[in-house]
Amino acid sequence: MLDRVTFLAAVLERPDDDAPRLVYADWLEEQGDAPRAQLIRIQIELARGVEDPDRAGELRRMEKQLLRHHADEWLMPLNERIDARRRQIGPLRLPEFERMFDLLFSSRSNPSLLNPFPLFQTGADTEQMRAFFASFFSDALHQHPFAQMALRFSFRRGFPEVAALLAADFLQFADVLFELAPLREIHVQESPFRPGFIQLFSSPWLEKLSGLELRGELIGPSLDA
Repeated sequence: MLDRVTFLAAVLERPDDDAPRLVYADWLEEQGDAPRAQLIRIQIELARGVEDPDRAGELRRMEKQLLRHHADEWLMPLNERIDARRRQIGPLRLPEFERMFDLLFSSRSNPSLLNPFPLFQTGADTEQMRAFFASFFSDALHQHPFAQMALRFSFRRGFPEVAALLAADFLQFADVLFELAPLREIHVQESPFRPGFIQLFSSPWLEKLSGLELRGELIGPSLDA
């Protein structure tokens, strides 16, 4: 029996081929999902190039309207899987926490070390101090402008093909992304000193992409070209 999973698998297997997408669009229309079918056809027509400026403008207006009304719905399965993975991974890990805690703890007995935390200069319980420092450090990280950056997707040829995200998020969620979307390009805007940025370049998932944008510099062909 043909279903969405079957058609999506065909699209994922041949991400650069329009044929599976157009077949999927026909099936969607038969199932009563005319808006998604329309988006696939519109974006494929635009991707192939439209010489008539009036026709191109009309398609762009239709595309914008469809995405405004339906993008959240179409992205829901992908976002739900990513949220589930986030919950599975758990809260933000602090890899430097133990080392920094030990340094501050040792400063209690070494007056030559500058310690800005009065709590560490008293005889407070070690676990109490650990909880205080963990809370302070975690709050500081979460207030960083990149800490709460959400994954943002752009539709191309009817599917979320472009993702703006953190390098660490790509490493954590790549399997989910490629399972549910024909992802072709990612945009990483963060600092190269952020966790995961260097590891990104050794990820085997990069081979599935046709474009990688790092802080505004595109590596590989742009899908908008």
